[in-house]
Amino acid sequence: TDAQALTNLRRELHHLREGWPRLEALIDAGARTLAWRGDAAARVDVIAFEAAADRGLEGDRAALQDAARLYQGDLLPEYAGEWIDADRERLRQRAKKVLTHLVGLLEHDRAFGDAIEHTQQLLRLDPLDEQAWCALMRCHARRGDRATALHLYQQCAAVLKKELGIQP
Repeated sequence: TDAQALTNLRRELHHLREGWPRLEALIDAGARTLAWRGDAAARVDVIAFEAAADRGLEGDRAALQDAARLYQGDLLPEYAGEWIDADRERLRQRAKKVLTHLVGLLEHDRAFGDAIEHTQQLLRLDPLDEQAWCALMRCHARRGDRATALHLYQQCAAVLKKELGIQP
């Protein structure tokens, strides 16, 4: 229930305060709200990722690379529940957008090694992303590694067949 959730939150905050007195400088805990203090001397990776993604998608290439580096996987993967699902999916979609944009820029610049690295990161997020598979195959082919490109096509076909029952 909401009442039990609030009681649990208060208990956990109490434990955190006992173990880490500096917590008060970082959070603002009201009767029914909990938030990071805007002036807190702390770095929150989700906030840093979103800021870098914003700058990157507006044209700042270095920020785009920072966003790709900052996204290390799903938000709080050890927790399950509706309370986290929407934010987790929103961040995953944002990371996919960042990586897709970055891979396009790297391919355009013929930086195929870097493009391959980021395309693999993209496929770890969504192994069913056919466009990412195509980019990965294209990069290997353009590096002259036709055998790897063909092997990747076979991998892609197997994944799509197993998961969706379709051919690429």
